[in-house]
Amino acid sequence: MACENCLNRRAFLTKAALTASALAIGCGNGEFGPALPSHHAPQGAVTIKVSDFPGLATTGILVAVAPERAAMRTAATTFLALSTVCTHQGCDTDVVENGTIVSCSCHGSRFDKNGNVLNGPADQPLRRLATVYNAQTDELTIG
Repeated sequence: MACENCLNRRAFLTKAALTASALAIGCGNGEFGPALPSHHAPQGAVTIKVSDFPGLATTGILVAVAPERAAMRTAATTFLALSTVCTHQGCDTDVVENGTIVSCSCHGSRFDKNGNVLNGPADQPLRRLATVYNAQTDELTIG
């Protein structure tokens, strides 16, 4: 009895080999599914006026200051800046809990105000960004 849509042995083995090759290669990033975002830090520099962010008047409070960026005053004229792009899969995080915890709403990773991982699935800290503060103009350049 003939079958219209049946595969012969050679066609079946060829398709199986091609499928296995595609699965072994994945999507080019070593994982199955869509490719992960390639950036884990914001691009370019941003300059802010520190006085526009009341939380930056006090040391130790992390404040969202621009897209994908947060900053914290560490002393009178020094600041820490972090990328708020989660190191797990590139989602943008939110600064929460009185400026002390950064939380990713995509998969639940949490980071302390210094960018260190508190709980995963992220296993890398948030990326630190360069800062330059001009006390005369009260401007902080991040990146």
